[in-house]
Amino acid sequence: MATALETDGENLTQGLAAGPDLVRHYEQPAGEHGIYGSALIAVAIDAHRLRLPLLPLSFLEAAAPGYLSDQQRSQAGPDWFTGALAYARTLIKDTTRPLQEVPRPSGMGALPGVLRLADYLQQHGRQTRWARCPPPSFWEAASVHLTNGADLTHLADAARARGRFRYASLLYGAAVRMGSLEARVVLARTREYAGDREGALRLVGSAAEQGYIGAMVLLALLHNRAGDRPTALGIAHAAARSGAPHARLALGLLRQGGTVQLEYEVMPSPSSEPEAWHEGELRRLIYILTGQALSAGWRHSLGQAEHLACEAAKAGAPYALARIALLRKWQGDEQGAARMYRLAVDAGHLGALGGLARIRNESPDAYMRLGLETDGSLADPWTWQDPDSPPAGHTPGPA
Repeated sequence: MATALETDGENLTQGLAAGPDLVRHYEQPAGEHGIYGSALIAVAIDAHRLRLPLLPLSFLEAAAPGYLSDQQRSQAGPDWFTGALAYARTLIKDTTRPLQEVPRPSGMGALPGVLRLADYLQQHGRQTRWARCPPPSFWEAASVHLTNGADLTHLADAARARGRFRYASLLYGAAVRMGSLEARVVLARTREYAGDREGALRLVGSAAEQGYIGAMVLLALLHNRAGDRPTALGIAHAAARSGAPHARLALGLLRQGGTVQLEYEVMPSPSSEPEAWHEGELRRLIYILTGQALSAGWRHSLGQAEHLACEAAKAGAPYALARIALLRKWQGDEQGAARMYRLAVDAGHLGALGGLARIRNESPDAYMRLGLETDGSLADPWTWQDPDSPPAGHTPGPA
């Protein structure tokens, strides 16, 4: 009942009637194409919890292999996707389907070539896959088959928050090619942090010329860091005339003459989407769970603290996991600390990446430059793709 109520409320009866059977259909696949249909549902669950509600069929097909074992992939027949799609579209209890058609914004009929995840599975997926970082096939498929700049930017943000910088850069680049000025600014900032100021200037320059305030602010800060204070002040003055608070803040910092760091406090926050009816209550729950987890940790009830921190992470606040990791480290449990740091990163807390590097006795700087591989190890060196040039392939190649 609680899970059904946490869906959109519109399909409560369907959730109560078919919810457990939906989960069983997904988690206990049967038949020749069951395992492949289950993979499609897993892709949809990961996509939804990372803010991708609409699922192109081409994206589902390209992402699914990463959710299958080598043996399962080798045994797939030429019609595997057709069978998988049929399994994932099975009508459960004559009520609902795991993957459903999407109605047109206006008029009659469904949008062609696009599906959505059933409400009950949306909630179930947030509870069961919150600590799983999607495989490379997921990010690669998104960079090739998604065409909405906002969707690409959301997924790029998710990849970056999980320390998968290789795929974040790939997705930001795809968003830039779709015309996203916000993605261009984020990618430029990331390039500057990695030591490529020339590339950052080139990326952000065109967005600044179009009057995008975030790009103008970043361009001013880049020139200031390069020692060209007059140019920096000129650009900052032009940006501040827009009245944007972050532009005025950047101008004030530059006028003080100190070194200005390229941090988020002088950059605009991504615009938040309209809140769902339960967002306020959810936020209150997150604060309570996080506070309880930290309190339990300080009382040395680390088992209870971990449980509460995981509940907070499921609700969208993974940073408590990193605090529990630190408490485990102070108690001498380095293996437990490493496990909690890894959980925090994979759940979307980038701030835990440095702690993970230190507990492994590795370089935090290398972790913050290269990010992680799928297995959580330090990523191999990789090269950036230029988003203003045609993509050379699906992923950034090895350096």
